[in-house]
Amino acid sequence: MPFARDFELPKLPDLEDRLMVVEIFEQPQRFRFNIVGQKIHEAYDADLAGKFSNEIELKRPLAYFAAQANATIKARAPTYHRDGVKRLLLPM
Repeated sequence: MPFARDFELPKLPDLEDRLMVVEIFEQPQRFRFNIVGQKIHEAYDADLAGKFSNEIELKRPLAYFAAQANATIKARAPTYHRDGVKRLLLPM
């Protein structure tokens, strides 16, 4: 599993507008969207950067995000979700 410091957004220019970086808080478990790519911002029709997942309505393209994030944490492994929208969560 890579460390967060290994992630360098400038090295992924082709994916930059479709990436999210989410920070996990343990007690209570919460997910904060730190970086949200432009295409996600447009699809969601809201600025999610700096917001916690429990502060917003998790609608498309983030439907089932919290459940998938929980599964990623428990498995300590990547998870993939496809429901018209494809989403890959990678733990760091």
